[in-house]
Amino acid sequence: MPAPKTLGSLLALLVLSLVACSGEHDSTPGDPANTPSPPTGTSPPNHSPVISGRPDTTTVLIGAPWSFQPSASDTDGDALTFSILHKPGWLNFDTRTGRLSGTPATSDVGRHEGIVISVSDGKYNASLPAFTLTVVEPQPVTGSATVSWTPPTQRVDGTAIASISHYTVYYSRNPSQLDQLIKVNAGLTRYVIENLEEGTWYFAVTATCDQGLESAKSATASKTIR
Repeated sequence: MPAPKTLGSLLALLVLSLVACSGEHDSTPGDPANTPSPPTGTSPPNHSPVISGRPDTTTVLIGAPWSFQPSASDTDGDALTFSILHKPGWLNFDTRTGRLSGTPATSDVGRHEGIVISVSDGKYNASLPAFTLTVVEPQPVTGSATVSWTPPTQRVDGTAIASISHYTVYYSRNPSQLDQLIKVNAGLTRYVIENLEEGTWYFAVTATCDQGLESAKSATASKTIR
C-alpha cells in the first residue's frame, strides 16, 4: 500500500505544474521575441526655409530705378520658390530669386502697402515682415542768381544824370523775352533773385531817372541752375 503524500511533496508537484503551463508561451525580459523591431523607411524631419533682408529705402522717386533682393536658405537643401503678395504694378518679381525691381512713373505716385515676400521649400513657408513703398515726385531743383551793375552817370545824349529813381532787373529763361522783372531801390547796385528753377536764366538791368525816363537794357548775363 503506497505511503501517503506529504504537504512538501504536494507543493513540489504544484510548482512543477505551474512552470510547465506558463513556460510554454511567455517570454522573459531580454528575450528577442520581446524586443520591438525598428521602423523601416523613416525619413529625417524636414526643416522650414529661412528668409531675411529688408529694403534699403522705402521711398522711391518717379523715374528712379528701385530694387530689393532678399536672402533665403534651406538646411535640407530643398529647391526654393518665392512668391509675393500685394505687388505694385510697376514692379517685376522673380519667383526663382525673390528679386523685386522696377521704375515708377507719375501714375504710380502714392503708398503701396502690405507687400510681403515669401519663400517655400514645397512643404513649409517663411515670410518677411510686410513693408510699404511710397512713390513721390522729385523735389524741384532751385537756385539763386546775384545780379550786380554799375550805376550810370549820364544819359544816352551825354548829359549828366541828376539822380536815379530806381533800377529794374529783367529776367527769364528766354533771352529774347525777359518778361519777369523786379524793381530795386536806387541805393543798391546788386540784387539776389531766389527760387530759380533748374535751367539757364538770362538777366538785364535798366536805370530810371527821377524824371521817369528808363534807360535801354544792359548787356544780357546768364546763369545755369543745376
